[in-house]
Amino acid sequence: MKKYLIVTPMFPMPNSFRGPFLTDQAHAIQKSGRYDVVVFKSAPLNQKADPYTYDGIPVIQFHDFIPFSGALSNVLWPLGAVNFTVELEKSGIRLEDVAVCHTHGVSLIPLLNYLKRRNPDIVTAAQFHYSEHQWGRLGQFGWLRNYLCQNSAKLTALTDVSISVSAYSFATLNIRGRHHYTLYNGVDLNKFYSVPGLRDAKTFHIGCVGNFIPLKDQMTLLRAAEKLLQNGMVDLKVSFVGSGPTLNECKKYAENTALSGHVHFRSEVDHSELNSFYNSLDLFILPSYCEAFGCVYLEASACGVPFMGCLGQGIEEFISEPDKDKWLIQPRSWEDLAIKIADFRKNSWKQELNYPIDIQWHVGRYLDYLEETFEMK
Repeated sequence: MKKYLIVTPMFPMPNSFRGPFLTDQAHAIQKSGRYDVVVFKSAPLNQKADPYTYDGIPVIQFHDFIPFSGALSNVLWPLGAVNFTVELEKSGIRLEDVAVCHTHGVSLIPLLNYLKRRNPDIVTAAQFHYSEHQWGRLGQFGWLRNYLCQNSAKLTALTDVSISVSAYSFATLNIRGRHHYTLYNGVDLNKFYSVPGLRDAKTFHIGCVGNFIPLKDQMTLLRAAEKLLQNGMVDLKVSFVGSGPTLNECKKYAENTALSGHVHFRSEVDHSELNSFYNSLDLFILPSYCEAFGCVYLEASACGVPFMGCLGQGIEEFISEPDKDKWLIQPRSWEDLAIKIADFRKNSWKQELNYPIDIQWHVGRYLDYLEETFEMK
């Protein structure tokens, strides 16, 4: 069976389960029965690069020298390519047996292009899970953000297909693969599903899962919750899952207002434990004003929990036009969010989505696209 290589700087590790959507995608490709999936994960020089298995997926590590942003990748990529080639040969994988080489982000695209030169039959795919506004600390400098966007355009121009997780993400990124495909992050329905009896009938429970960084804007949810309490929603409970630089600010706000006793914070929760958390909710909210897609919205939906987000973000593509006013708020508007939460509580709206949420459905269509477009055998 042909190999599907995922070469990425992001993949969960035994001591860190960040990026579980990559595991779900790898499993979905494997379950299709069309390819054997092998992950090659780049590791910083200060970390060990031992192979491991995560949730049944074999992961081979190699040392890389390129920052995630892709800066200087055209200069530094040969150093990582040497280490990658060594690990590839040790694994016994022949390039003629590789059908697809798929990376996430910009940094390792030169490595894909290198493999393509060695075997022109390999289909190269570069996937982006973020938007132009999410370059991290480097992106706060306009000139540097422009450079990173231009660099990503040059790199993706040589790939066979550029993949974005939403039309919104593609529109904001300067990526130019020979072909483009929108691959929404679906949900593994074996991990996320409805479990009756976990909700507390005595509370109205709102949940939020996300890193505590400015663009996730948990503060808007806190202010909306404070307004709802002032308006008499005394059975309100809000639970946050995540960590990051804005966490302390949010905790202090909750402690020093009427929210005290109504708001609960939890650090990271393993993907395997999130299903119970979602099933304890009446409503899921992530008021992120810069979100390429957001797997957490669909994870909640798979558990039978409706979600709210912001207008203009990737998740809007799943909401039908007539229902947008029920589920999507103006970015950074706690007033709008408080009104919509109260309306939902009063009317118990049923949420209808534009697309299926099963990752197997989305990955199946994506693999069909690759095989039809590139006449893969």
